[in-house]
Amino acid sequence: MYVEDRASGILAALLHGQPGEIYNLGGSETISLARAIQQLAKVLEAEPVIRHEPARPGDQRDTRAYTAKAKLRFGYQATVDTQEGLARQATWHAGLRTGP
Repeated sequence: MYVEDRASGILAALLHGQPGEIYNLGGSETISLARAIQQLAKVLEAEPVIRHEPARPGDQRDTRAYTAKAKLRFGYQATVDTQEGLARQATWHAGLRTGP
C-alpha cells in the first residue's frame, strides 16, 4: 500500500470513523514477494540476488486487508496501484542514496 493512500485513509478514519472501531486500510491488490522484487529491480535497473530458503514456522504465505468496512463508513479506497506505488517508492529511495 502506498503511503499517500495510507495517510488519506487514516485522515478519513479520524474525521469520519466511529471512535473505538477498527478499520483495515490496504492496497487494491495482493502481490507476491517475487513479483515485488521483479518490479523494483526493473525500476532500479538492478539484478537482484535471490536465495530461496525453506519456509520458517510462522511465515505468512499471503495477506490481504479487508477494506469493505472502511469503504462503507468513509469511502476509503486505495488510489495508487501496486506497480505505481513500488515505482514511486523505489525512485524515492534511489534519490536518497545518490543525493544532490
